[in-house]
Amino acid sequence: MPAARYWRLVGVEPLGGDDLTLSELRLYSGASPVPGSPALGCTVPPVAGDVTCLQDGATDVAARWSGASVRSPGFSFVWDFGTAVEASELRIGSGAEQRHFMGSCVLQCSSDGVNWTMVTAIGQFLFPGPN
Repeated sequence: MPAARYWRLVGVEPLGGDDLTLSELRLYSGASPVPGSPALGCTVPPVAGDVTCLQDGATDVAARWSGASVRSPGFSFVWDFGTAVEASELRIGSGAEQRHFMGSCVLQCSSDGVNWTMVTAIGQFLFPGPN
């Protein structure tokens, strides 16, 4: 994958088509989280929980977004690493219900946070089980 300062997920689709619940959301480079991982941002605040729980290493606490928020045109998760980094994969943790797990998304990167390049469309994540 390319090296970039900014990374984001767009086109997020929950498996059940309604709310989205996640307990972790991290970019990895090989077997380790991307070094210097900044706080993850989301363009829409969750209706339950907090975005910070998505990078705390604990899968027993989750954040939930309404289906309407997830389907809104501006919904995205965004990382700003400060310098260009390479990411090779995305790892996500589930909430309690399979239908609220992420089904698919598009990973993009940018050098300036304005012009985005599609890195990959990730389709059909497998539900890892509750939390």
